[in-house]
Amino acid sequence: MNTEKISQGFTFKGALSFIGLVIIIIGIILIVTGAQIGESYTLPMIICGIISVIPGTVLLLSARGVLIDFENKQLKPYTDFFIVKTGKWHKLADYNKLILKYTYESQIMNSKCNSTDYITKSFDVLLISETKQSIVLNEFADYEMAKLFLQKYAERLDLEAVDYYEIMKERIAYRKQFVRR
Repeated sequence: MNTEKISQGFTFKGALSFIGLVIIIIGIILIVTGAQIGESYTLPMIICGIISVIPGTVLLLSARGVLIDFENKQLKPYTDFFIVKTGKWHKLADYNKLILKYTYESQIMNSKCNSTDYITKSFDVLLISETKQSIVLNEFADYEMAKLFLQKYAERLDLEAVDYYEIMKERIAYRKQFVRR
């Protein structure tokens, strides 16, 4: 089977990571509380705390990615729990475009004496279907790496590649011409 794995790594996003973090916190509270009580409840509370920290860590450290099976022409977005990969296979024929999408987020943090602006830029490479369903293949912080990835997989999957970041830059340059006049 000619399968390729595109790992997005530990994302620390989504409901699973949040639930894992909550379970870890509850486990730590049980361990600390059990150690401080000092009575006959100590050992069972510590054991329950340790037992709850383990699955919480598995959920928090779940990785995401995409498996592409070139022989059977299908792909599977997955969540990886160390050994087990969960997800559903999709037909590659359902997807007709590979796009590079630019995301710019800005958040301003104000305090009494200063204001700090946090800016997050990312470049996502997505598969898009006729019905506008999308699957994120990978995320990048660097445009050049995202562009190389887009070109590589557009060629390998034999799909149309659309670079929306380049289109956006061209539109901005075009508008600047009319502002200067």
